[in-house]
Amino acid sequence: MKRVLFVLFALVSLTASARTRYPLSEDWRFQFGFENNADRARYVSLPHTWNGDALAGVYPYLRTQGLYFRTLYAPKEWAGKRLFLRFGGVENVADLFVNGCFVASHRGGGVAFTIEITDYVLRGAKNELVVAVSNSKRNDLMPAASERNSYGGISREVELLVTDQAAISPLYYGSEGLFIHTDTIDPERAEGHAVLHLSVPSPQSVSVVLKAYDEAGTCCMEQRRTLKSNYDYKQPIQIPFAILNPKAWSPESPTLYRFEASISSGESHDTVAVTTGLRRIALTAGGGLRINGKRTELRALSLAYDHPACASLLGQEEIDRDIELLQEVGANALFSPEGPHAPYLYEQCDRLGLLARIDLPFLRTNYLSDLNYCASPAFEEQGIELLRSIIAQHFNHPSVVLWGLFCDLKIIDERLTDYLKRLNQTAHASDPTRPTLATSNQDGDLNFITDGIAWHQELGWERGRGEDISLWIGQMREKWNHLCSAIHYSAEGFIHQQPDRYEKPSPYTLDLPERRQSRFHELYLAQLAQDSTSLLWGHWVEGLSDYGSARRDEGLNGSGLLSFDRKIRKDAFFLYRARWNRTLKTLHLADKRWEERPATLQRMHIYASETADSVWMTINEDTMHLEKVAPNIYYSEEFMPARENRVVVHMGSMSDEFRFRSGSELKEPQLMAPLQIGGLPPIN
Repeated sequence: MKRVLFVLFALVSLTASARTRYPLSEDWRFQFGFENNADRARYVSLPHTWNGDALAGVYPYLRTQGLYFRTLYAPKEWAGKRLFLRFGGVENVADLFVNGCFVASHRGGGVAFTIEITDYVLRGAKNELVVAVSNSKRNDLMPAASERNSYGGISREVELLVTDQAAISPLYYGSEGLFIHTDTIDPERAEGHAVLHLSVPSPQSVSVVLKAYDEAGTCCMEQRRTLKSNYDYKQPIQIPFAILNPKAWSPESPTLYRFEASISSGESHDTVAVTTGLRRIALTAGGGLRINGKRTELRALSLAYDHPACASLLGQEEIDRDIELLQEVGANALFSPEGPHAPYLYEQCDRLGLLARIDLPFLRTNYLSDLNYCASPAFEEQGIELLRSIIAQHFNHPSVVLWGLFCDLKIIDERLTDYLKRLNQTAHASDPTRPTLATSNQDGDLNFITDGIAWHQELGWERGRGEDISLWIGQMREKWNHLCSAIHYSAEGFIHQQPDRYEKPSPYTLDLPERRQSRFHELYLAQLAQDSTSLLWGHWVEGLSDYGSARRDEGLNGSGLLSFDRKIRKDAFFLYRARWNRTLKTLHLADKRWEERPATLQRMHIYASETADSVWMTINEDTMHLEKVAPNIYYSEEFMPARENRVVVHMGSMSDEFRFRSGSELKEPQLMAPLQIGGLPPIN
């Protein structure tokens, strides 16, 4: 500990006139709020959650309060400096105390926040920090309704910021205080403006310098401005800029620029930098989502916020693996359905050209006990502040193209409509450059609030017939083509559930076999392939992987294309890879985990890339007829299996095979009535 303090002191001496960041990840002690005293407090490193072992069944899943303690030594040389604690994220409520004094609270998980502690810290002494954290369910906090686990704890890094008196504000919604707007861009010239938030405690003149650097590190723009001592520093300053011969950011060419803002005033100096891209976004009913004028069809999967190896503490390794799997399946976009993921995810999206959407965690579940909307000032203001934080902290990420405001809400309280309009107005005031989106499974006024709608339809599955999807698309095209419509859908399926019999889903269905999930996605992709006019500009699918849900009997929500640990690709994963990935060839026999089957007629399901090679199959060396029932989907003719069966499917030099047993001693199935998918044979 002495060595660490010495290093801190040395760094302060070397950087006396600049912003300095000190990580505070070590030397924390933790105890639960229900423990009697601190004698049992254990040392932990941040990030940390108290539910890390709950996934392994070691401890029960807890929604409670935890206390974090540590000391902070502040050298005498910090007299005259300003001190800030920046939390990368806390699940979900944090109360900060310094030397026994309450300083501030923050409500809302998934976002960063910064608290100034200048007046509470003793220089030349050790200071006691206490952070009380709660993940208890509350009705004045988003999300008030969710299936996802809230693991609790200080779930992201904490750092101490030391600045001079005049600083670029660390307090503006947990951001760097610097925002880059692209106003126009063409091959010859990009014009824009920077918005800079300052924190200057007393009247004084301030000199500002804004620079931009290209990917080679060459300075390509410099602007200077002097603010007089009578400037109102409560208002941000705008600095126009122009860059000649710019390279626009796009999914095909994700070019990034580094913008650096510096201020000086007397002995005070401060500098911050952000990395961003220059691009323009538009969403219209006729044109869909356009980036720099080019229409982009979105093929998107939602990402889980947890992993069995680390609960909610996903690090770079886990995030890189999720991105690798997204790219394998052929998705060009992802979405964060209940607030932001870790910042590293969006940094990688910026570099790789993946598109991202971040949603406010304002949603309705199927649990009757959940109150998703509480028409109280506390709930509504927390939602507004959370939305502003999400936008401010991710504004400079060119990969983030949409703000999602709500999901599957139902207007019961009429005050909700007014609140949704207020959220939309807040989003546009905070960020005029990006469109807003809502996910809806209801009729009514709530579908006309945001710039776009992702329709959460389960037509042909939970209700209606398969053909209804095409009928619905036709009605949307005829009557509602002025709406910017996308589609959002999901179905659960567990790899360990391989029954001979399964039911059409209902609110009371408990069995969620993998085959039913596969048939659902076959149905949707077959029908959506008929949207020849591209009415739907985006396909939002939940999700890449299963995720933890202590509210479920399985302990998981099984809607992912991958298992919770990302180790097993479900059949539906290969279906989307065959449809979406244009560079990696796919040939996959579905239902291979159904290894023991009754002696009744069977049909094979095959997913294959679109190639010049024909797809053909043998069963026990006999060639079987295949019918291409939809793009990338083939069904075999029905056949009566032998006791031991070997199935092989071929496409060019590729092949896939599996073996299954069939016999009269196995349980006779009682299959549900076949579902008819407009033009496809019945699904068994």
